[in-house]
Amino acid sequence: MTDRQINVLHILWDGDLGGVQRYVHRIVTAEGWSEFRNSVCFCSSEGRLLNRTQLGKIDSDCLRIKQGWNWISARRELTRVMEKFHPSILHVHCDSPSISHQLPRLSEVGCIYMEHGDTISRTNRSWFTNYLWKRHGSRWDRIVTNSHYSKEDFARRFPWLEDRTVSVPLCLTLDVETEREIPDTPVVGYVGRLVHAKGIDLLLDAAKIVRETRSDVTFVLYGDGEDRAALETQASKNGL
Repeated sequence: MTDRQINVLHILWDGDLGGVQRYVHRIVTAEGWSEFRNSVCFCSSEGRLLNRTQLGKIDSDCLRIKQGWNWISARRELTRVMEKFHPSILHVHCDSPSISHQLPRLSEVGCIYMEHGDTISRTNRSWFTNYLWKRHGSRWDRIVTNSHYSKEDFARRFPWLEDRTVSVPLCLTLDVETEREIPDTPVVGYVGRLVHAKGIDLLLDAAKIVRETRSDVTFVLYGDGEDRAALETQASKNGL
């Protein structure tokens, strides 16, 4: 290890969901970041989208906790992982109570929280999430949101943390060959998983309304997922 190298430990709940796992994989496998040594820690378990095989030479470990309330187990296991990797920065990708509750004892480590939209979608946990952010939010050195919308929503929910929050839109690279020409007229696009949580059914209904008055607007959806067949049927019924 050179004097310039910085150990970054990326913490995420598991390896099974989707966007978060792909984002972490792209970060830790990126070339040209020689000053960083990346490691990955799963709170519960590795999974289909991100696991030791896909991580290759990147070090990884697991806290082996089954619920976000397992504070005692999380404290013990995180201590073990910290002693193993000696991180100078924690890059946390989940708002699990088992991690947030430990922030007071991590003052000597740089702590960055990456907001992937969890606080927007998990409204059924908003009361407890709000409590944790009010109690421990100021201990994060930086809160990074994945879009300007996420930043505005985060600042609305937790205004006392606005000065710690920055927006870094996620870069997207697709290896796609297409003959489609980009028209001069407006284009509305979606790229991602085709699952219910993304609200694509609402986009298709909105597209139908828009096309009734603006036939020159093009809607393009790219992705795959468990809702693909149902969404294709809905698009057909909406005349799209």
